[in-house]
Amino acid sequence: MSVPLSFSVYVLSTPLITVGDDITAITAKAAEEAAGGFADGDILVLAESPLATAEGRIIRLSDVVPSARANALAQEYSIDVRLAEIVLQESDEIVGGVPGYLLARRGNLFLPNAGIDESNAPDGMVTLLPENPDASAARIRAEIKEQAMRYMPIGMLWCHFV
Repeated sequence: MSVPLSFSVYVLSTPLITVGDDITAITAKAAEEAAGGFADGDILVLAESPLATAEGRIIRLSDVVPSARANALAQEYSIDVRLAEIVLQESDEIVGGVPGYLLARRGNLFLPNAGIDESNAPDGMVTLLPENPDASAARIRAEIKEQAMRYMPIGMLWCHFV
């Protein structure tokens, strides 16, 4: 098997993703418009926030009831007490923090604020990480294979800009 000497990167432009959207259909349409569709050997990298949004992993901060531990962490690390509570709920362990962020362990990952995203969520809401990114990637891969008759690796990208 020969290794390609070059590759192309396409940014797929999509409409704003909302709860319940079919992320596979939206991505396939964007790939069609940007590059003529998916091809064998393509690698699709999805950002976690749109996927989590489509999967309904959004929480309204006004619905959160903070615990005593969340209050203590919020004071110590200068974060919103409701966010501290959600980080506690989404983490296996809080290992420390810096002003504005808790360092949380979730499975074998260490993530600031457990990967919770405030920047790409509607006002007063936060987006959690997908419940099971591997299962989500497998589902999307299977749907693309069924619809486009193509097999492709799927990756999740978690990024945070400060």
